[in-house]
Amino acid sequence: MKRSFGYAYEEYGLVDGSLPITRAEYDDAAAIIDGQPVDVMGRTELRIRHLSTYNTIIAPFRSPLTERTFQRRFNDLMNGILNGTETFETLQREIEQLPRID
Repeated sequence: MKRSFGYAYEEYGLVDGSLPITRAEYDDAAAIIDGQPVDVMGRTELRIRHLSTYNTIIAPFRSPLTERTFQRRFNDLMNGILNGTETFETLQREIEQLPRID
């Protein structure tokens, strides 16, 4: 997962806000709890937890960062920062060179 996405995560469900269940049990709305099958429909919420470091940047809707032409390079730079093969300064320099959107 880390090779494909640059980070690793897992999804799981929480029954009644505290009892963890697998993603499959969440999808089925049924879980084995204390050895018994239990209908958990309407009692669960989906959660995602990151298992490795990750990064994010918040950008406005009409930002050069949201342009499709930069997406591949942007992803490579962000993952490279995590892996130590790229620097934030390189990302900053390349963002500053992007054309402005009016």
